[in-house]
Formats: sequence, structure tokens, C-alpha cells
Amino acid sequence: MKRSFPFVLLLLLSLPVYAQESVSIATFLKIKGADKTAYSVKGVLAETIRQEELVFLLRDDSGDLVFKLSDDGPEAAMAFRSSEIVPGDTLTISGMRKRIFMKGERTRVGMYPGTVVNHMEGPNHAALAANWSPSFRGRGKAYFSEWVNRHLKYPPESKKRNSQGPVDLTFIVNEDGSVSDIIVVHSSGDSLLDAEAVRVVSSSPRWFPAIVENEPIKATFNFTVIFAL
Repeated sequence: MKRSFPFVLLLLLSLPVYAQESVSIATFLKIKGADKTAYSVKGVLAETIRQEELVFLLRDDSGDLVFKLSDDGPEAAMAFRSSEIVPGDTLTISGMRKRIFMKGERTRVGMYPGTVVNHMEGPNHAALAANWSPSFRGRGKAYFSEWVNRHLKYPPESKKRNSQGPVDLTFIVNEDGSVSDIIVVHSSGDSLLDAEAVRVVSSSPRWFPAIVENEPIKATFNFTVIFAL
């Protein structure tokens, strides 16, 4: 079954319009130099390599291809999840051959920017699409860590005492994506640090809730806030 892709048009409009050639993954990876040809490659979505950066692995009979979406912002991430693309689905992607940089990892040759122009459900699509873990703005735990670190305020008194360490928390992501019931499972040893960790997490924007059998449910999420001087 073919699925509509809600943000394909937006992403297509963001790409330069070049001649497009349909090739296999092996052929795409062997292309020499950098030209302005937008190639089209079809394959099965094998896995998500970096959810927070929207980097994926596409596979066909000739090999594997890393591709990164044109836009890796929160809106694109949420749109990608809303489109219910899951491993095993067949995608046709369009883009140019470039090196893809991923935080903390070596660069890899692949397709960037990549645009999904066609999506067909795989054999396990219904089961996989019906069940999701909670996801911060459609992205991974590393992205939530970045958000927390940007909004964390180190208590002055804790700085004076040179207090530091991890605060282990659990919290509930509700059906509407709101966060509640934050519990300090393991204290840093400093009540001010613990309170700041709870404050920041409680101010989180709405998440994508957990989905079970296509229905949003409450789910517990474990997270550690690290204070370091």
C-alpha cells in the first residue's frame, strides 16, 4: 500500500531542480566527483543510524546507503514520525552524493540532502507503526539531553560547594505528550541540583507519546541529568 508523505512537497521545494537519474546504491556510491545531478535511489529502510540527526540506512541488492534528510529540525523529525515510515518499508529517495557529518562519528559518503519521494509499506509495517516509544519532539534521547543542557541553570550555592554528579530521574510521558510525575530515583547528593534537574525536565515541551496498537498511552521514561563543573 502506498502512503502519502505530508512534507514531501516542502522538502522538494527546498532542493535545487536538477536532472534526475535513477540508479542502484552501488552505482550511486561509485559516482566520482561532485556534480549537480540529483539521483534517485530505491531500497528498503534497514535502520535508523542517528535518530536525533535523521540519518538512515537504505538497502538494495547492490549494497547499503546512508542518507540524511534535507532538514533535521524538530518539525521535520515530527513529520517523519507522523508519516509512519518504519524499517522494512520501501523508499525512493532523491538527492546528491555528499559526505554526511554526524556528531561524534566519522563522516560517511552518502546522500545529502535526501528527500523521500515515494513510500511503500513493508511486510511488518502495521505491527511496527502501531507501537512507538515516547520520543522528544520526534527525535532521540540525545536530542533531549541537548535541550536539557541548554536550559539547565547551575545553582550558585552548589557551585560554591563544588557539588556535582548525576541525578537519575523517571517521569511519565502522558497521552497528550506532557511530562508529569517526575521522581528522583538516585540523588546527586545535593538537593539543589536534584531540584534543578526536576525543574528543567518539568518545563519540557510536549513529547510524542508512546503508541500501542495505534493508541497513545502513558509511558515511563528514564533519564539522567549530569551536573559537572
